[in-house]
Amino acid sequence: MPTNTTSLASLHASASNIRKLTYMLHGFVFALGSVVVIYAPSIVFFPPSDIAIPSAVLMIAFGLLFIFSYSLTHRASLAGIMTTLFVLALFYHWILNALAVGLILGSLLILGIIRRRISLDDLHAVSCVVSVLLVGFFFYQFLKVSVIPSIHIRPQTLPPVSGDQQEFSAGKDRPDIYYIILDGYGQAEMLQALHGYDNSNFISALQARGFVVASHSRANYPRSVLSLSSSLNMQYLDPLSTSMGDSYLWWPLTGIIHQSLVRQFVEETGYRFVSIASGWDFTNVSNPEVYEKPYSIVLKDFQKDFFMRTSLRYLGYLDQSLISFPSYDAYRRMIVFGFEALPEIASKIGSKFVFAHILAPHPPFVFDENGNPINPDYQLTLGDKPFMFKSLADYEHGYFSELAFVNRMTIKAVDAILAQSKTHPVIIIQGDHGPGMIGNYDYFNSACLYERFSILNAYYLPNATPGLIPNDISPVNTFRIVFNEYLGTDFEILPNRQYYNFDGSMYQFRDVTTQIGSTCEIPENGSP
Repeated sequence: MPTNTTSLASLHASASNIRKLTYMLHGFVFALGSVVVIYAPSIVFFPPSDIAIPSAVLMIAFGLLFIFSYSLTHRASLAGIMTTLFVLALFYHWILNALAVGLILGSLLILGIIRRRISLDDLHAVSCVVSVLLVGFFFYQFLKVSVIPSIHIRPQTLPPVSGDQQEFSAGKDRPDIYYIILDGYGQAEMLQALHGYDNSNFISALQARGFVVASHSRANYPRSVLSLSSSLNMQYLDPLSTSMGDSYLWWPLTGIIHQSLVRQFVEETGYRFVSIASGWDFTNVSNPEVYEKPYSIVLKDFQKDFFMRTSLRYLGYLDQSLISFPSYDAYRRMIVFGFEALPEIASKIGSKFVFAHILAPHPPFVFDENGNPINPDYQLTLGDKPFMFKSLADYEHGYFSELAFVNRMTIKAVDAILAQSKTHPVIIIQGDHGPGMIGNYDYFNSACLYERFSILNAYYLPNATPGLIPNDISPVNTFRIVFNEYLGTDFEILPNRQYYNFDGSMYQFRDVTTQIGSTCEIPENGSP
């Protein structure tokens, strides 16, 4: 008899412990799942590894919230409910918050109708079921991607670039090299032909300072991540069509941008690779010997996305001197810092290769022509979609206003680089692609190739061979020509080709070289 009594007591204790466990389970699942819920719709841009740190932080936050709730209620059952409400309020978009609460209350109502009574334990049980089902749906979306080997494309994925390098004479000075990407900066001829915008003053200002401006230059690819993957590796991306297949994921390209063949080459040659923070993970090369940034902590894109999609976005109103919380002020600061850091770097001694990707004049347009701040009426995004703007005129006004500001900042930075440099540097100012005012670049048939592929491409090349830069140079040949001229290499100059990635696939390309020369018709209704 005592044995049976002991067994019953043990079972009762076990059931009690399990019940107490459910007090925390739904809050735990909701907390951990909030990362997956936000990651799943954004799998194109963020590698699965990006959720590791936010997940750890959320587990700590969950623990602290439960302790706080328990200190107020002194009952684990009430503390569990309070913690879940805190988690939903802080870490979920209000729509999902309302959905979760609605499902829980609806389930309790049905349960009450069936059983004619409900208890606090029922509330916990229903909350556990809802948390697992809701988070499980997004976790399934996550698994479909995470089972793909989480490996970035490495430079070894691309074939080595052939070119014999000659020995340098012991006393020969090598020029510093500046590679300045102005995102979405279009070619002057195209801007005039399509939009009636005269950018000749800026072009003349560059030429007056000794720049050669390639007036018929075309990008090799229509997207930043593809264009820079090509230019920084001095080759076309055809090998990725085989290795990546029909993948639509962008994030694997990060590897060949951060550890590009150009970077490897200049570092092996004795240059220091200097990176200026861009505020965009794909080009925010944060691991070189010198990394200049305007914040002590530059958040990764997924971390910023998490802030933007939850109530944590209100932290953006706090002091932003240390952390790059997502806001238009932070975006402006990153752009201005890119220009202002260049002359400071120029004064530093030693051979250096400087990479600066400045996210302007690409949308969102956050400056007027005088550099005054503008806060667009759409949510902060790096997207370039027609629906973001009321009309083509609205898009043009934002683009050309910011372009005027970018022009002034660029000339100021160039003058400062030339004044601060110990020896004459090489300066390359290049658009990674043209603007996206006409058409939709997600779909080939509605894209204006002439606008998208026509780019600014300007070179300051001290004591260079006359006629070194062809008028139609494309970025794939930029460093083949520069390294041949200044670093004693013998790289082959590739034919200029333009490629468009198929709709829905990032790595399957079609050759559109012969389709870019003609201008595009502007829609009669004036919409982008």
